[in-house]
Amino acid sequence: MDGTAIGFRKDMLAYIQEEKVYGPLRPPVNGSTHANRVYVRSRIARELLLKYSGVTRGNQQGNKGLTHEEMDSLQQELESSCCTALAMLVKDLGGRKAPYEYREFLSELARNHPVCGILQIGEDRDIVHQIVRDVLNSVIYLKSSKCTRELSLLQRKAPMLANLLCKVVGKDRNVSDPLKAVVSELFDVFDRTFDSVEEPQLVSYPDATEDRFTFFPNLPAHRGSPSYSADGKRLNVGLCRKESYGHPTLTPGIFTMFCQHGVALGFQTMMECESPRHPFRILSHHFQTPPEIVIYDNACKLHVYALNREPHLFRNTRFFVDRFHFRGHKSCPLGYCMDKYDADLDINTINSQVNEQANSGLVRIQPQLSYMTPANFMFHTKLFLAVKNMDKKNQC
Repeated sequence: MDGTAIGFRKDMLAYIQEEKVYGPLRPPVNGSTHANRVYVRSRIARELLLKYSGVTRGNQQGNKGLTHEEMDSLQQELESSCCTALAMLVKDLGGRKAPYEYREFLSELARNHPVCGILQIGEDRDIVHQIVRDVLNSVIYLKSSKCTRELSLLQRKAPMLANLLCKVVGKDRNVSDPLKAVVSELFDVFDRTFDSVEEPQLVSYPDATEDRFTFFPNLPAHRGSPSYSADGKRLNVGLCRKESYGHPTLTPGIFTMFCQHGVALGFQTMMECESPRHPFRILSHHFQTPPEIVIYDNACKLHVYALNREPHLFRNTRFFVDRFHFRGHKSCPLGYCMDKYDADLDINTINSQVNEQANSGLVRIQPQLSYMTPANFMFHTKLFLAVKNMDKKNQC
C-alpha cells in the first residue's frame, strides 16, 4: 500500500454536486488506549532503559550506560509506573549497562509503541505463549534436537523472544524469576490491548455508500464510517511522521493497493495529504477480515491508528515497514522490520517495494491525468491499472 502524487485540478471539484445524507445518531466506536498497550508507561523510564540497554540506533545514544544516579532514577521510575518485575530484572543484571544477551530485549521494551507491535504474533499468540512458558518453566530446552519445531516456530513468529531465550537459557535451564515475570507481563499487556475494549455494536456502523473516487472492483465496501472516539484527538504524539506536501492546484494524489504479486487491487483518490487514515479506510471498509500481512512505509503509525479505532478488527493483522524505509524508523520496534523475520518464508520472500515499483508506472500518464475532469481521471486510471494487471497475468 502506498500513495502517489497523481491528482487532478482541485477547481474541478466545485462542479461536482455531493448530496449530504444525515442519518441517525449512532454510538461511537472505542479503541484501545496508550496506557493499555505500552509496557513501560513512563517516558523518563523509557529513555533511561534505552540508555541502559546500550543499543544505539540513529541519534539515540545508549552505548555509554547509566551513572549511579541515573540507575537509581530508573529503578524509581519503573516501580512508580507499575513495572516492578522489570525493575527487579534490571537490579539483578546490575552494572552501568545491560549484559549483551539482554540488550536487544530491553531496547525493545523501551519503545513508545504497543507490545503487539513488538510481538507481532497475531493468531499464533496462544502457541507462542505456550512455547515461551515451557521454556521459562524448564519443560523444554530450545537448543535441544528434540525441540527444533518449537524453535523454528518461535524464530518465525517472535524472533526477538527466540533470540533472548536462546542466549539466556543454558543447559541447566535456569531462568531468573524477574525475567519470567517480565515476559509474562508482556503477554498480559498484549491481551489487555484488545480485551480492555468492548467489541463495537453493529448499530454503530452506517451502511456502505458509493464513493465515486474509490475503485476496488473485487472488494466492494461492506460498511460505512462510524464515529470513532479517537477522531479529533492527538494520539500519535512522538511517533514517526511521514511528511506530505500538497500541490497548490492539484489534489494530493491516489492511494493504491497491490498484492505481493504486483496486481492492483484498487485505488482511492486522496482529497487531503496522505495519512494513515487512507489505508485504514480501505482496510476497514473493503475487507470483512483484513489481510494477515500489511506492508506500508508508515506501518508503525498505521498500526497505532488502527488500534485507536478498531483493535478487534486488526487483532490478527501483522504490520511491517518495507525494507527500504525501515532504516529511517530509528525509534520503532524491530517487530516492524521485515529483515528480522528471515526465518519466515512468507515474509522473507515478499518484494516489499512492489507497490512503489508499480506506482512508478503511473508517473508516465501523470501529465495527461492532471488536467482531466474527475470522471475522465478515474476512467483513465482504472484503464491503465487494468491493462497493467492483464500484462502481469500474461507473464505468469
